[in-house]
Amino acid sequence: MQFNEVITFEGGINTDDNPQAVPKGDYRDFSYCRIGYNAGNALAVTTSDGTIEINNPDIGVQDQILGATPWQKENAIVYFVYKADLSHQIWVYYISTQTHDKVLESPQLNFDREWPIYHANIIDDICKWTDGRWDPLMYEADGTRLFNPPYQINLRKALNGDYISVSLQTIDAIKWPLDPPRVSYFTDPTRNDNKLRNKLFKFIIQPIYENDELGVWSMYSNLDLPEQSEFISGTNWVFPNNSNAIKIQFNTGPLS
Repeated sequence: MQFNEVITFEGGINTDDNPQAVPKGDYRDFSYCRIGYNAGNALAVTTSDGTIEINNPDIGVQDQILGATPWQKENAIVYFVYKADLSHQIWVYYISTQTHDKVLESPQLNFDREWPIYHANIIDDICKWTDGRWDPLMYEADGTRLFNPPYQINLRKALNGDYISVSLQTIDAIKWPLDPPRVSYFTDPTRNDNKLRNKLFKFIIQPIYENDELGVWSMYSNLDLPEQSEFISGTNWVFPNNSNAIKIQFNTGPLS
């Protein structure tokens, strides 16, 4: 075999045929290599690199990478960084361009050196992870959180800067209920009827989050009473249209 010979393959691994009968273009084994394309678009074997240290100048000597997971859709690696200043970070490293992009930076990530991230996965740009951090005390005296729930973040939206602010509710994969709404009667002078008579109302709300995830229903609202439109004995026909509307106020949760 000449040393300048280019070996290309058009088939795949073939372990069914006898070694003497393997068709041209197939091969018996494939180790420490990857398939690439040459100028003629034929498959060519390229020796894979071994362990390579990839430097990120924004990660200091006091910082620590706690874990990583592949982002196959982008041919990239997402990794989680404990920062000594406690403003923890998530980064993405693009293998093809060998560049780094910061996904997110927030103390709310609540990373800890003693709790590496072994469990992480990316599905449809949604990165989900957990470090299993738990302490029965749950909180320090100063309010510092000693536990981490399962987390998630939309990588694409984070890279696009769509997260205006980051709170625990933003990244918590378990969506807790919002506060119950507050309701109150009022009189709408543009309406000449009142379909609220002879009834009392309570309301609940259910948030729908950015990835179409349904939150838990809230508790019921307060029970407000109409004014002047009804008496114990029945309708107040002097002011039948009083309290003909209900104002519902509720917290919409985080903006992103």
